[in-house]
Amino acid sequence: MGNPLLKNYNIEKDHFLTGGFNNLWKIYKGSRKDRKQDVCIFVLEKKVLDKFPKEEREEILNSLKKEAAALVKFKHPSILSIYEQVLEDKQSLIFVTEPIQYTLSSWIETSGASKLEIKLMITEVCHVLNFLHDDAHVIHGSLNPENIFIDTQGHIKLSGLGFSLSDPPISGIECQLNFSLQNSIPNLSYIAPEIVNEQIANYQSDIFSMGVIIYNILKKYKNEEKEKELLNLNSNNSVSSYNRAYEALSKIVNKLSFECDDNDVIKRAVNKTVQNRPKIKEYLEHAWFNDPKLKALRFVENLETNEANKNNEFLNKFPQILGFFEPKIIERRFIPALMNALKVETLIVSSLPAIFCICESQNIKIDFEHTVWPGLKQLFQMKQLPAAALFYILSKLNFLSEKISNSEFAANMLNIICKALDCNVPKIQSIVMENISFVIKKIDSLAFKNQIYPRLVNVLLNTNSHSLKLLILKSFTTIYSLLDHTIINESLLVNLEKVRKSDNSGEVCICLANIYEEIAKIVSIEVSINTHVHII
Repeated sequence: MGNPLLKNYNIEKDHFLTGGFNNLWKIYKGSRKDRKQDVCIFVLEKKVLDKFPKEEREEILNSLKKEAAALVKFKHPSILSIYEQVLEDKQSLIFVTEPIQYTLSSWIETSGASKLEIKLMITEVCHVLNFLHDDAHVIHGSLNPENIFIDTQGHIKLSGLGFSLSDPPISGIECQLNFSLQNSIPNLSYIAPEIVNEQIANYQSDIFSMGVIIYNILKKYKNEEKEKELLNLNSNNSVSSYNRAYEALSKIVNKLSFECDDNDVIKRAVNKTVQNRPKIKEYLEHAWFNDPKLKALRFVENLETNEANKNNEFLNKFPQILGFFEPKIIERRFIPALMNALKVETLIVSSLPAIFCICESQNIKIDFEHTVWPGLKQLFQMKQLPAAALFYILSKLNFLSEKISNSEFAANMLNIICKALDCNVPKIQSIVMENISFVIKKIDSLAFKNQIYPRLVNVLLNTNSHSLKLLILKSFTTIYSLLDHTIINESLLVNLEKVRKSDNSGEVCICLANIYEEIAKIVSIEVSINTHVHII
């Protein structure tokens, strides 16, 4: 490919996906050289048009140009974002978009999607359709699974707007499609009858397309290969073929074998009478789109835009709802959404318990070090981590010590632990001490001697918290073994004596006596009844 647009991009050798109008776009993964920005590159090699009749080639080329150009008009999170507008040379058409992973049809075939994920995807499509109808006043005009893309985060990215129609009157708008050119018109397998037979489109024409999409996707989900597609044109994209398929539609619809809500949401959408089909807002009120689990899933995936009090209420109840979802939904949907929430400072404190609730569940197998740990490490790089978040992470030192390697622990947690010991907040310092036994298992003796031990001594000598002082003293009955004899004699015993002189309470004296007795096993000392120490 010699298109000049490509000089700015690294592009993989082979395309990974096809999609868009007539599946003619080859889609490549790539990255922008100067920004290291991941992208997808849509390429039409003009030589592929040679397989079409000569009189259709120009029309097909124009349709492809319109499809790419239409994306520039709309800015919506669920419409495919275009980074570089279409550039044409003698061999190709090329444009660049945000990264995508699937078309809706390839996603169903390869991802092992659950019923709930399917409903989520369809709901997202309907919400962007609501934007087009109610805000942009646009009929999409050619909805089908090949121009509905899914990005790397699992969200819908709508395209295929080359046949869109703007500002339609209530009575509908003329389409002006040349049906004699079968390859330059939309895929009729998803098109409403009023478009095909009357050349008139309404907002409800898109609803008809949605009904066909839902039927065909549920058919694939249930793996009912024997069942025909709702409008089966047998690869003949002609009006006559469409009308034959349309005659059989009522028969298929009357024999739908999905669940009741599935059947009803399809039947309402593909009603032959335009006025009897719901408008998009009414369609979204159907019970099919208001499954409580679906609403919970959509709520999690919109944490950044939800009201703060509702987020807190929902996340506080998160452990109670977790059991209603299958593990792959939790892994594919909840975890990514919650990890994204950690990037928003106001969501960190409420999201962390939900993340660990998932990770600690015995019924859910999460690859913690690959899926969760990278996001937590980003938290540690914050200039000022919220105190409540720091406390919560420190309370999970036992869990973290089991899930990550010693090197990862030392490289990322040691600094956090040191900051916690330096913070002069007894509650945070205490949570470290309650978990110190897990810390010393993950770091070497040198790191303990140089970084942890001096801080423990400093807190011990300066804290006003009696309970924290006791926690540190009790810890010394075991962790002193990480110190060499010189530090024990010249530092630890000297500082313990300072503690005894400043606090001669019974609890402190008992702790000191226990420490001395343990130390006596490796260092020659005398311990008198009143806890005076003599080094021999």
